[in-house]
Amino acid sequence: MNIIDLLKMPSMEFSYIVAGLNGVFNEVKRIDILETSYPEVEKYLEPFEFVFTSFWNLKDDKQNRVNLVRAMIRHKCAGIGIMPDTNLKGEIDEEIIDLGNKHSFPVVYIPPHVRWSDIISEFSLLTNSINHSALDSHLVDILMAFSELHAEKNVKKLCIQLNQFLSLPIIISADNTCFEGLENKAAFTVISKIHSIRMQNFHRLNVPISLQISDHYLAIVYYGETSTFATYISSQNITSPKLQTFHKIAPFIVRELDNLFGNAAKTALNKIDLKYDTPYYLVLLRKENINSALEHINAKYFIYEKNEFYNYVIFLIPKESIKENKIYGEYYKIIDNIKPLLFIFSRECSSVKEVFSQIKMLKISVNSLLFLDGIFSIDELPLLYMILYSPYEYKQTVFRVNNTNINLDIEPSFFDTLRLYLVLRNISDVSSLLGMHPNSVKYRISKCLKTDEGETLKALGELPYIKLLLLLEILKVENTFI
Repeated sequence: MNIIDLLKMPSMEFSYIVAGLNGVFNEVKRIDILETSYPEVEKYLEPFEFVFTSFWNLKDDKQNRVNLVRAMIRHKCAGIGIMPDTNLKGEIDEEIIDLGNKHSFPVVYIPPHVRWSDIISEFSLLTNSINHSALDSHLVDILMAFSELHAEKNVKKLCIQLNQFLSLPIIISADNTCFEGLENKAAFTVISKIHSIRMQNFHRLNVPISLQISDHYLAIVYYGETSTFATYISSQNITSPKLQTFHKIAPFIVRELDNLFGNAAKTALNKIDLKYDTPYYLVLLRKENINSALEHINAKYFIYEKNEFYNYVIFLIPKESIKENKIYGEYYKIIDNIKPLLFIFSRECSSVKEVFSQIKMLKISVNSLLFLDGIFSIDELPLLYMILYSPYEYKQTVFRVNNTNINLDIEPSFFDTLRLYLVLRNISDVSSLLGMHPNSVKYRISKCLKTDEGETLKALGELPYIKLLLLLEILKVENTFI
């Protein structure tokens, strides 16, 4: 459905476009009635959403009425319908009209006699009719996509096609994990929770699972023996025809993915001959194509486990191979050569028995944390794991209460440097790990805090380290600034 279809509804008979005429063919996938003021409402805005409002909650705040429209344009909303007679003395702000014309963003006049309930009812009937027709026509396309999957074994292509045919976000794990139709942050949160369930249930689950992701969104997941197939929807859309089609095809999807990629997806465990009287450092490394990193690792270290399903490898570095205990310099060489997405390291070398215990803990937590990128100590994983599953309100409250000393207006990589310093407690070690001059490390740390550069380390010494580290880990897990 597009804007023109919207204007054909009986309740919209006397409505008309006052700005953004070039956007009349914008696709409308959902409508909403504005009930929340700006800026709080921005987190609920979605692409292809058309918003109706009388601006009763912003009637005395012209600037935020304009800001709301700017936010809708940023979020790729379809347009806005404004009923100005009730609260705006019959006039739509000129600034809003200018924005609509500049960005081809339709601004529609809604007469005062229109009832929101009529619009919602008519839109529901119209979209159900359109969706049933469209989904029926796409069944042939879905069958063709299956045929192409067998011929090409291209899971990413299948993911893109199903997203187009169903108009639903799609997440698939088979030989690798791919997603289409949702933003990175939402995708990584969903994938992490899917992997967490997988770690607790290694066998095929014969029924779909609903995972609550937030107050308004949930993931619907089908598990095969080694594959998963999922979508991410608003809790208001659980009865939509698109989701019914998703449920129809999902069992066949996971069965075929298992048949095609089951063997490749299973964890490969290499038998290695370890010297039990030699201490080892432990590393987990993740890369898009993990096989491309194996030659370099095999040449110098012991590979304990290669996991092609999640694209990671766990390997051990014997202490005797490191000159003068310069392990962080060795880590930097690995990172510089392989350029991994995720690098998790041990700070201390341990006996074989202790290393196996660390690996057990690592495998329990890491499958829920694979959305992370960057460099982390194994010691951080329990904290990251707990933060991931903490309620959003708790993280938000903790951050807002305690962030007074953090300068949020800096490069995110600077926070990573500070976080590693708090873990390692040594400028020289951080310098070696990141391959940068110690003065550069000090500079980055100083920029993270609202203190003079010369007072930074003193200020750090006066702070409870765990509190500051907690804030930095929240920033990393949330992947955005609160």
